[in-house]
Amino acid sequence: MTGHIAAIDLGSNAIRMVVAKPDKNGLLKALCRYRIFLNLGQDVFVRQSISPDTEKSLVRIFLYFLSKLSEFSDIQIKAVATSAFRDASNHEDVLNKIRVQTGIPLEIISGQMEAHFLYSAIHALTPDLSNRVCMADLGGGSLEISLIQQSSLIHQQSLNYGTVREISRERIEADLHFELQKLCSCHAWNDSTLLWTGGASKTLLKILGLSPTSFCRTSSSGILIPVFQLEEKSAEISQLSIPERVSLWQLREHQAIHLNQALAIIHVLIRHYGPRDVLLTSLGLKESLLLWMAHEKMPEVSWTLDMSLIKTMNMEHPSDWLTPQTS
Repeated sequence: MTGHIAAIDLGSNAIRMVVAKPDKNGLLKALCRYRIFLNLGQDVFVRQSISPDTEKSLVRIFLYFLSKLSEFSDIQIKAVATSAFRDASNHEDVLNKIRVQTGIPLEIISGQMEAHFLYSAIHALTPDLSNRVCMADLGGGSLEISLIQQSSLIHQQSLNYGTVREISRERIEADLHFELQKLCSCHAWNDSTLLWTGGASKTLLKILGLSPTSFCRTSSSGILIPVFQLEEKSAEISQLSIPERVSLWQLREHQAIHLNQALAIIHVLIRHYGPRDVLLTSLGLKESLLLWMAHEKMPEVSWTLDMSLIKTMNMEHPSDWLTPQTS
């Protein structure tokens, strides 16, 4: 497999891109990655459509990505849009404008397809998981649940619960629990592992990394933490104000805010499925897309992904693009 591959994830809270170089030994080496914060969910979940200003920003962001991609030869691109974009009433018009003005083949994927990409990546990279796994991919606009038993996918479901959606804790605890009861019996998942992916999982990984605990165990894809320890950490976080969280753990304000919603949703999942521990992983949709592209080209190869030697270029808005900050 020659050339480069790039994955773009247009989410509810940010747009992310990563470029990687596959080698003949099955290693995907990430070369650069970008994250531009654009609260698309704030538009769509309140107004049900993408505003003209946000539409212009999206086109500018994709043109910016295109300029970065032009630095690489023979590049294959996989660009997807998720919950907020697919919920927008004008998503087809905006999608066509991005495609026409940038040439980037952006596509809208379903929640089930999003879960499929992540499940495939987790299955490939984390062979040492327990026999029963509930994978919860919690994004800004949706929650994708995959129930896995002995490496086989038993059930998948996409629900409209996310960290950017304005839903009260009381409604989360009542309505989400009711939704989960409709999916399938939870009794078979007691004493399983809850695998948590998404932006809030990465935020919690950062918090645990800055205040390590002896109860945590490292795994090939993240940190494995007993449920009781996660609940203790959640209680500690809930006692802190947003400014205190930002200062103590060097978080961005939106990360500190969205953590409340995320922990409320995860609490319902823990109460419903009864896992013994939680695997917090930094693996996201863009990394899963890279692995999928590599596997499509060379399915006989067992691919691994190395993200260790690069930092993310974080940009808040267009004026930051010429002077990106790293973290």
